[in-house]
Amino acid sequence: MFNSIDSLLNAQSIAVVGANEKSGYSGRLIKNLINNQYSGRVFPVNPKYEKVFGVDCFPSISSINNHIDLAIIIVHADFVVQIVEECEKKKVSSILIISAGFSEHDKVLGSEREEKLNEIAKRSGMRIVGPNCLGIANVVNNMWACSLSTLGTNTIKEGRAGLISHSGATGFGPLLTQARDKGVGFKYIVTTGNEADLNLCHFIKYMLEDEEIDVIAVLIEGLKDGKEFLRIAERAKELKKPIVVFKIGESEVGQRAAANHTASMTGDDDIFNAIVEQKALIRVNDYDELIDCVKVLQNKKRLLNKKMAVVSHSGGIGGTMGDKLGKFGFSVPVLSEAAQQSINQYLKGFGSPQNPLDLTGQLRSGNLKKIIEIVEKHEDIDGYVFATHGDEETVNRIIEIDQTLEKPLFVVWTGSIYDESLNILKNSSIPIFLLPEKASKILAAIINWGKNVQNTHMSNDIKIPSEIPIKINEFRESTLNEVQAKSIFSSFGIPVPHQVLLEANQDVKNLKLDFLHHKYVMKLVSNKITHKSEVGGVVLNIDSIDKFEESLGFLQKLKNSYPDIQDIMVEEMCEDGLELIVGINKDPQFGPVLMFGLGGITAELFKQVAWRVLPINRFDIKEMIYQIPGLVELIQGYRNQPSYDMEALIDTLERLSLLGQSAEIESVEINPLRLLPTGKGVVALDGIVTLRKLELTAN
Repeated sequence: MFNSIDSLLNAQSIAVVGANEKSGYSGRLIKNLINNQYSGRVFPVNPKYEKVFGVDCFPSISSINNHIDLAIIIVHADFVVQIVEECEKKKVSSILIISAGFSEHDKVLGSEREEKLNEIAKRSGMRIVGPNCLGIANVVNNMWACSLSTLGTNTIKEGRAGLISHSGATGFGPLLTQARDKGVGFKYIVTTGNEADLNLCHFIKYMLEDEEIDVIAVLIEGLKDGKEFLRIAERAKELKKPIVVFKIGESEVGQRAAANHTASMTGDDDIFNAIVEQKALIRVNDYDELIDCVKVLQNKKRLLNKKMAVVSHSGGIGGTMGDKLGKFGFSVPVLSEAAQQSINQYLKGFGSPQNPLDLTGQLRSGNLKKIIEIVEKHEDIDGYVFATHGDEETVNRIIEIDQTLEKPLFVVWTGSIYDESLNILKNSSIPIFLLPEKASKILAAIINWGKNVQNTHMSNDIKIPSEIPIKINEFRESTLNEVQAKSIFSSFGIPVPHQVLLEANQDVKNLKLDFLHHKYVMKLVSNKITHKSEVGGVVLNIDSIDKFEESLGFLQKLKNSYPDIQDIMVEEMCEDGLELIVGINKDPQFGPVLMFGLGGITAELFKQVAWRVLPINRFDIKEMIYQIPGLVELIQGYRNQPSYDMEALIDTLERLSLLGQSAEIESVEINPLRLLPTGKGVVALDGIVTLRKLELTAN
């Protein structure tokens, strides 16, 4: 696969089918190749012309005597498959289809066309990008094989980064513009469109293994293969190579737009956020954040921790910068007395030597370098933020200081974006921001990535069955009742209360219930009625024989009213502890996911939950627990309250995660899971298990 993508991205010969000199997609693409001095050969293909922009034009692909690395097709959708078949006979290495009119336009006919393209790619080994994309670029080879109307010759510089976008107009539009405006370089730009063959994951995988690429930026509208994306994200984590993701689909509008545009599903955004944390991705929210991240991550000097020195010409600007850094968890520590005294020799009573450093006019003097040397000598600082602007001399002085520092330096530009001196700064390696909050947010995200990428903790070697030890064909229903569900929990080492199924005229004396020391709960048992309390099917606080008999009589009448109720059960109540909820769902894109949060009757109301994709390790589980606001403080014993059994909770989540990976399981919910005081473990008080219907065997 890599060889075919290599021939695509590093093509030395390109045929453009549908070539002409008009102002449409084809004419623009030919001009972009020629005007940017593409280093390879270009073969226009169109039987109507002898030359296109002065280059010899061929009537067909088969009439070209040379080998073709890349054929670019820009014709009506009706003719695309036929031309691709001709390329197959010609043994063209790869194909780029700009043409639209496929699944994004006609779900039936368009999808059929894409399936035919996929079949050709599979049988021939000829890889296809598109259809319905805007093109690709290799900045190193000046190969701007795209149909952007505003490209011109003022493109971007070469950089150690790759950009992959589902949307062609976004990849070669606002993202390219942001990169050009901020002095950010790329090696490759790829837009994938409808992904009849090659998809976003193929290109991420290719760029991960490219030693000349340090960071990969991705715009996602939808994923064709969620599980492959997880594997690639894990590989990026191994390589410690960052993937920065801008994913649309957070809102209903975004999800609808993505589906209409590329005929793809976006998936559940909460789950995608969990993947970002778990797999050490960096997620951003807009175009400029994506490009800002790329600029910072291409810098060889990485910011590892959050102790910052803020340098400005203004106390107000420096204070604002310090405030925004603090909002995202950074510290801006006051400098030592020794450092302040040394800096004051230059300030002479003006500004402030504390931190933020208000250097007033000294920031634009030759003393700036000496002041930074004082900070370096006396202070333990992780990085510098210069919140300022200035003329060419000032900018060059900042660049010179950056070159002498081992720690990263960032600039938040407070002047006009049209300042000539800003262009000098853009061409340096210094990351530039325009807003203090954006800078703080991006830098915090990158530090968080650095910490996440170090997570190589493995799971403890707990002996848990890899498959459900209970035969599935024992169960007639796909949704198990509480007794059946708890039998599965128990088999995986998750504690459950002792249960007894009751008969119609049950003699309480035979049950040997201890009403003196315990209270009991009585419940209906049903595969159909999963929320029993909603029909009155749960009686709590049974503390006497009289109340037991009264409750049994009440539930027996209720049972007679509902044909879906099988039994009545009684079990000991567990009143102490924290109510939590845990569960497993099978996401259609990413497979089984673990859910954890605050439980009880308020679980659905407040939705204080965290998600992780399986498989999972103990480090991830701890991260989930810490993600719920205030929960860790409660577990540790808030305000002299008892502490709770954190280790038992972690073990239980790990056991449940292994249950969730069983092929027979469709979904699991334990609500509530009662977390008991330290040393006493947990207990699953209620639960639902749904089996995969395809796994059921009729009796």
